[in-house]
Amino acid sequence: MRIALSLLLFTIPLMVLSCAPKPKPFATASVEQLPTVVIFVPGYKGSVLVEEHGHIAWVTVWDALFNGRTLRLPNPDAGLRGTPLRASSVLHNVTALFGAYSVDIYGSLLSQLTEAISPNVEVSSLPYDWRQSNIVTVGLLAERVAQKRRAGAKRIVLVGHSMGGLVVSYYLRYGAQLPSAAIDNWEGARAVDAAVIAGVPFQGSVKVFRDMQTGAKTLYNRTLLDAEALSSFPSTYELLPARPDGVVSNDYLDVLDPELWIQRSLGLLRNCAAAECAQRASFTRRVLTETRSFRERLSAPPSQETRPMDFPLLSITCIDRTTESIFRERDDGSFDWKNPEFANGDEIVSAASSTLPTAYQRALSVQELRVKSPHERLLVDEVAFPEMLRFLSKNAHPVGSPLAATE
Repeated sequence: MRIALSLLLFTIPLMVLSCAPKPKPFATASVEQLPTVVIFVPGYKGSVLVEEHGHIAWVTVWDALFNGRTLRLPNPDAGLRGTPLRASSVLHNVTALFGAYSVDIYGSLLSQLTEAISPNVEVSSLPYDWRQSNIVTVGLLAERVAQKRRAGAKRIVLVGHSMGGLVVSYYLRYGAQLPSAAIDNWEGARAVDAAVIAGVPFQGSVKVFRDMQTGAKTLYNRTLLDAEALSSFPSTYELLPARPDGVVSNDYLDVLDPELWIQRSLGLLRNCAAAECAQRASFTRRVLTETRSFRERLSAPPSQETRPMDFPLLSITCIDRTTESIFRERDDGSFDWKNPEFANGDEIVSAASSTLPTAYQRALSVQELRVKSPHERLLVDEVAFPEMLRFLSKNAHPVGSPLAATE
């Protein structure tokens, strides 16, 4: 059960048969009556994707059982066809065995948050198309924050899990600036009041590189998230591994180097026709160049102008579980996917990858919490959840309010 949950949240679900993405009611009062809004940003594959007329594309019983459909992101410039999709809601639970078995994704977290925190706090979720670049999602988050401020929210707290934590982290430091020209001004941290992040892959995950070469089976379906589909998602490139995780030949391979992908026919460049390969090579170069810029901004050392801010950040990690860390290249140039090397982590993200970059540690008021639960359970861990509630209770009420005074 725990392994299936882990695969659902970051890698590929093996037991999915249907999903029930019915949003649970959060708060009935309007935001004008609420001094605080908590905005939750889910992780990779944590949002339901639907077609134009509402048909669920991620994920249905039919799609999990049979081949045919693909989640490939359409991109005419890269010669990629696909059905346009949009995010409709955060994925609450997944039902297997035709209703006999249900796996919680984010449903219990959101319902417990809503029940546990003050009625003067609104819990708001940010579903998004997790195939797109995280920079697109950062823009959506910036818009949501501005919207809530205009509507009267006095305080805003962000909660981000996994890739959603990457979105939150980038937003705190740069706001909605594009990586190519971003100024280290902590724009987002000045726009909100506190943040919680959990299981953030700051240095990516080696599993992503493997899946982009081999594809990932969703129960019996081998096309939904095949290698071509995964390699069409800008977000997957932004999750590629960096040292000390990664892919090793005689030395570490730079998996953000476009020439590596082109020379070795990786990802979209595998088994493509000449004209098609030219388009795909151009896409690969562009997305990897943008990915390197995104990742360098996240891990950049603090600027000389950086001064400590009174901004509370709770960072939740697990570093005690066996986690795939390195794949090695064989002498013939193929990769040994069956014999990875392991490191400590949360079973999905290694301890090294989830380490908070130095700039965040220096600029923000950081509370680090290490727990024993795996990646998908970090926010509902028996230690982490109560600690997160204390953190929210302390930071979610305007200074001087009666609620703040009682903490």
